[in-house]
Amino acid sequence: MQPLRFLDILYLKTITVKTRGVKVKLPHPACFLLHKIIVFKRRPEKHKRIKEIEQIERMIDFLKKEDELYLLKKIFTELHTGWQKRIIDILRDLNKEELVEILQ
Repeated sequence: MQPLRFLDILYLKTITVKTRGVKVKLPHPACFLLHKIIVFKRRPEKHKRIKEIEQIERMIDFLKKEDELYLLKKIFTELHTGWQKRIIDILRDLNKEELVEILQ
């Protein structure tokens, strides 16, 4: 059995949505975004990394639209410092300085 790294991020803050009469607990979009950022470079297949970048872009746009980018900083500060550094480095590689400024 192999441990699944970084899954803890997904449970730091959750939301509950109701669909077809069923309540489903999901990671908050800010947690989902931070998780996607941190696992993005671990994808060996190029086509999967491209999909990860697309999801990252969509989550950023969604959080901006919902005026919830501030939650990124709150959740980010709860992460291990090594994970924080990795996220900042990846955001810089993706030219997302706006998010780096929010997080620092």
